[in-house]
Amino acid sequence: MFERYLGLSGIAVAALLAAAPAMSQSTGASSISEGQIVKYLQTVNHGEIADARMALRKSKDADVKNFANQMIKDHTANDRTMAKLSRQIKAKPASSDETKSLMSEAKSGDQELKSAKGKDFDKAYLDAQAKMHGEVADTIQNKFVPAATNDEMKSALSETLSTVQNHQKMAQDLSSKMQ
Repeated sequence: MFERYLGLSGIAVAALLAAAPAMSQSTGASSISEGQIVKYLQTVNHGEIADARMALRKSKDADVKNFANQMIKDHTANDRTMAKLSRQIKAKPASSDETKSLMSEAKSGDQELKSAKGKDFDKAYLDAQAKMHGEVADTIQNKFVPAATNDEMKSALSETLSTVQNHQKMAQDLSSKMQ
């Protein structure tokens, strides 16, 4: 459902995240608004949920399915947290032209995961999860935390960072078991 709405998955989100450094270099970290942070995390959450649902459909591996269920649970919770925080601090989620353009381009990157099957799917999914969560953790820590001006946002980012780092480690550990 989210996949169709957004038109992208975690792989596509990873491409989106890869462009984040270019976006902040051109605008400066201090010009990142809380609304842009919220929109970024919403995009990540929706992509992760879509990928996890795909993993639940395509994977036969119990560990991959457990990981996917954890992704749905945690990213749904973070999405709710970000929505509530956005309302509390009156930070309207905001996209940039770069984000819109990248989201459009990222649709094609999603095909790799969609076309993989069996163990190849499991490995591709877990590798993409490890990479993407690493990029998200870096973006949160090095761009969003310094740019955040609201204490509630800083606190939410700290909690989100911890969860994202845990997800990265889980994906790396599962992926290494599959080699």
